[in-house]
Amino acid sequence: MRRRTFLGAALAAGALPVAGCRSGDPDPATDPAAVVVTTERGIVVVREGSAGAPRSVALATADWRWVVAAEPDGDATLVTVRALRTDEVRHRATLPGRLLPRAITPDGRRLALVTAAGPVRPPGLHNPAVVPARRPRTTVVVTEDGAERARLDLPGNLLPDTFSPDGGHLYVYDVAPGGDPPTTRVRSVDLRTGRMATPAGDGRPLAAHWVGAVDDPVRQLRYTLLVDQRGGRAFVRRTDLRDGSVGVIDLPAPFGGERPGVHTLAASPDGRRLCAVYNPAAVAVGLHPDRLAPGAVNRFAEGLPGKPGAAFTASGRLVVTGDHIAVATGPTLRIATRGEARGLALAGDGRAWIGDPDGVSRYDLDSGRELSRVAVPGMLALRHALPGRAAPY
Repeated sequence: MRRRTFLGAALAAGALPVAGCRSGDPDPATDPAAVVVTTERGIVVVREGSAGAPRSVALATADWRWVVAAEPDGDATLVTVRALRTDEVRHRATLPGRLLPRAITPDGRRLALVTAAGPVRPPGLHNPAVVPARRPRTTVVVTEDGAERARLDLPGNLLPDTFSPDGGHLYVYDVAPGGDPPTTRVRSVDLRTGRMATPAGDGRPLAAHWVGAVDDPVRQLRYTLLVDQRGGRAFVRRTDLRDGSVGVIDLPAPFGGERPGVHTLAASPDGRRLCAVYNPAAVAVGLHPDRLAPGAVNRFAEGLPGKPGAAFTASGRLVVTGDHIAVATGPTLRIATRGEARGLALAGDGRAWIGDPDGVSRYDLDSGRELSRVAVPGMLALRHALPGRAAPY
């Protein structure tokens, strides 16, 4: 296997672009006003110098503009969608049955929920890696603006994943539990007819653990990272959200060599940069949206310990975190952080929030200097950076 360093390399299509960084004072129009973290008590919004009260959140949109709470109400479930930053309620409804929210449209209007295998216990944010109990059929409930639009009894052990851009289809994972790793395949549910089908393309079932997913909002593609450590394999499943077609990218060695948690995906907001990262070898591989094949494997540092966080800055730098360390490329910068890696969120082009067991710190990506620090009791994971005052909400 050939590996190249990032510095000085002219990377081919499908590899990782590297650009210079931007310095200067924080720009309030681009620097986030706050970040979102998961704690032992729920979701917390952390602003400069303080952390807010925990909130019950079962699901959120990718940009964390809208969050969903699901609370038991007798034999029913009270479901509320609200704006995270303002607490404005978008819609609220009591739905028959014990339900778990699993998918939401970007505008927060449409939800997909499934019957719970056990009691609904807020405030836990749902974990797509958790496989529900074996069941031959699943009830899927779809709502729009709080009103129930469909209640479908479908064959299979189903986990809703995401909606098509027009909201007419729901993509679900059909999970065969009991295996280690579990076997999953993608199915498409036509919400107009209630019929479920296997999408076109490479719809083969994959026996692997779910690691994470990122979206390409420009091409309307969804990438899901799956790892089978026992088989020493890792895959990226690409779903075209417009027509439901599925493709699989087999990642090269050393991906799949260790546990699923040391892998991650990173995508730029415009969808032009996408890569998979493997921390034990500190390597990344670029993924091209139009080709179901990986690019070259590139080493960006010596091996990094712990679970990785990874993100691209607007100028194309790749930032990766590990335990007690973060690395930014183009030019390479190593930052000593405070502890075990608990998440990464970019704060403007030249700054990053990095989580650790006791809180979150903001670092300058030019100098590596810690700019600010907020203690967060019960800190579990840093989830997202909220936009600054230029955002429309």
